[in-house]
Amino acid sequence: MARRYEHSQEEIKAMVMHAANQIIVEQGGAALNVRKIAMDIGYTVGSIYMVFENMADLVLHVNAETLDEIADVLNTVATGSTSRDLEEIAKAYLMFAHLNFNRWSMLFGNRFVDSGHFPDWYRTKSARLGEIIAKQIARLHPENNSQQNQRIGNALWGGVHGVCLLSINGKPDKESLQEAEETLRALVWAFVGGER
Repeated sequence: MARRYEHSQEEIKAMVMHAANQIIVEQGGAALNVRKIAMDIGYTVGSIYMVFENMADLVLHVNAETLDEIADVLNTVATGSTSRDLEEIAKAYLMFAHLNFNRWSMLFGNRFVDSGHFPDWYRTKSARLGEIIAKQIARLHPENNSQQNQRIGNALWGGVHGVCLLSINGKPDKESLQEAEETLRALVWAFVGGER
């Protein structure tokens, strides 16, 4: 076992986050537990609880990293066409979910976090994804106020997420992914009504 003084609390926190992510990626969220993390980093369970309040706190921090990564991926989309951007954002989200299925699925229903009790900092990170869509909707509909565009963006985002949720369960084949992409394209075009 490593000794507490060998690493700062920030270093231990980073080690715990890395180990938790590795377990989620390799074995899925069901395999995540504090004893396994402690063994992986060479510290005691108590050391983990010095840097995280409980498993729910740890999972929220791990999920927050995933949300940041998704937002970064979605923010790289820039085709010069708003409707095309929305389509590419939807496809990028689908591909992230496909390539990072275990991490992505931890965002939506896990045994550690009561979804009704997210802290404000986490809600802010989660809201970033919808804001990316709302920003595109505002480009399409400058006549709308921000609340209207947010509402439209939330509806589209819910549809995109729903298609991904229904299309991906572990490792879908190439045909399933292509079908999901076509469904996303149809969804986006139903919202935007063609090129603008």
